[in-house]
Amino acid sequence: MAHQIRYLSLTLRFALRLALFAGVAVCAQLAGPAWAGVIHYVKGDVTGTNNGHSWANAYTDLQAGLAAAEWGDEIWVARGTYKPTTGTLRTVSFALEAGTGLYGGFAGAETERGQRNWETNATTLSGNIGTVGSASYNSYHVVIGAHLSVLDGFTITGGNANNNIGWGYFYSGGGMSNSSSSPTVTNCTFSGNTAGNFGGGMYNGRAMYYDSGSSPTVANCIFWDDTAPSGAEIYNNIGTPTFSHCDIKGSGGSGPLWNPALGVDGGGNIMANPRFVASATPAGPDGLWRTGDDGLRLQSDSPCIGAADPAVAPETDILGLPRGSAPDIGAYEFSTGGGSYTLTYNAGSGGSITGTTPQTVASGANGSEVTAVPNTGYRFVRWSDGVMTASRTDTNVTADITVTAMFAHSNPATAKDWALYE
Repeated sequence: MAHQIRYLSLTLRFALRLALFAGVAVCAQLAGPAWAGVIHYVKGDVTGTNNGHSWANAYTDLQAGLAAAEWGDEIWVARGTYKPTTGTLRTVSFALEAGTGLYGGFAGAETERGQRNWETNATTLSGNIGTVGSASYNSYHVVIGAHLSVLDGFTITGGNANNNIGWGYFYSGGGMSNSSSSPTVTNCTFSGNTAGNFGGGMYNGRAMYYDSGSSPTVANCIFWDDTAPSGAEIYNNIGTPTFSHCDIKGSGGSGPLWNPALGVDGGGNIMANPRFVASATPAGPDGLWRTGDDGLRLQSDSPCIGAADPAVAPETDILGLPRGSAPDIGAYEFSTGGGSYTLTYNAGSGGSITGTTPQTVASGANGSEVTAVPNTGYRFVRWSDGVMTASRTDTNVTADITVTAMFAHSNPATAKDWALYE
């Protein structure tokens, strides 16, 4: 049988291993093998016969679906959060089966894979077992890949590879750990991942002492602000990955300043702050991945905009936004959302404004700081939209903003002035 896989975001060509620490890897959309087998259904909240033959009788445990799958089968997983174990054994992972496809993003009524919406139906594989909120008790690895397996439409979070428990992918690797494998990784963002030893963003090594190691091909990806004692962004142990059109902290960029310890310079690489909207809150204010306020989106002045290789870029980004003819590096395509927006800050009676007003910013970008300054004998009360701090910086702007700073006498003399304090 001829097996064909088309690559969109993260293609598992050989034995791919994913190991997540305190950060999060977000898999956009991967296409599956061009063959059809049995479909196994998984939905955590159904009360049927639990045989996986339909949505009504779906497995409630993803591990049961993985155990039932054979070469050529697909596992369809409905929205929700799934953990490798209900117990506390940290070595338990979701181990993919060779030649099978694991697909998330279903509502739980679809009859065709193309009907799902993995952006709306967030499906999370979480290693947050044991004591809730403490990464020390999390699974070592949330997902372990396999030969010609596909992982598509999931958010993978909560892995904690903080212990040396063997060779290769068990040895280290925060965002992604490749063990004796050569996957193709495109259009992904690695940021905020941590490893206890080697390779905060990516670790390339070997599963056994006598192996030739891992040599992945990586394009259009961002590696920035990952941490590890050795190889904060990338660590290679018996392997020579090739990077092209990537933004990698500490790489020197393509050309004579390239850091050869990272691997082969495939051209088009840069080393410049990617200018994320809010890297400290990667899921954004709503706490939900793959929504319009995600913090790892690009600001309008990002050097990653237009710097990717269009030959390997998918048609859409992780949010479903179209990639342009000159696509952006990373999982998120910058979008002006139809244009720019105006931020206008007015001063009410008794004060003034310092900073730029009005301001024009691109959709999704941040404004600059402004401060409401009271006159002598007055005090700042609040902004007309309820913001209580005199200094403000509006972020992730998606609409025009017009607000007025309100001031009051330091010693209110009338009932009208007292009303401002209520």
